[in-house]
Amino acid sequence: QDRLLIEGRYRGMTSDWAKAVEVYTTLFALFPDNVDYGLHLASAQQWIKPREAIATVERLRKLPPPAGSDPRIDLLESSVWTGVDFEKALALARKAIEKGVSLSSQLVVARGYSVLCGDLGYVGRSNEAYSACESARQAYVSAGDRSGVGRSLNDLAVIYAQQGNLSRAQQIWKET
Repeated sequence: QDRLLIEGRYRGMTSDWAKAVEVYTTLFALFPDNVDYGLHLASAQQWIKPREAIATVERLRKLPPPAGSDPRIDLLESSVWTGVDFEKALALARKAIEKGVSLSSQLVVARGYSVLCGDLGYVGRSNEAYSACESARQAYVSAGDRSGVGRSLNDLAVIYAQQGNLSRAQQIWKET
């Protein structure tokens, strides 16, 4: 249950994640004010060293503004908490959406709604998930991210399938 305690979630990829952690640890140590390096480090850490991912996120939040308030930090932390503390994960995704709206960043908004879509669907809050998936799709359309549009439609179809509405899921998959 506690994903933060799971080590090596993707066994076949453990060495790849370990190498990525090694590379980004070096880069982030050399450039501790580089948000991208920190995000890449925490992203890799979440799969093999989840507690270290949280520590890296905390270091990123301590960076001076605007770096420390980058909404991508909220999105990444949300994904680390998914499966461990859903309410915390949902709150962080909503926080990223708010920041994305204030920054006029459709891609951040889309990714935030995409996180909500998946997480709400996973915990069975289907109506909220459907709405979040549609908001993600619309934001991806606005951002011009066709791949994101496809992912959000697939996420929506998966939620319908999990709820037993296979005909609606199949219809969405055919349209995708």
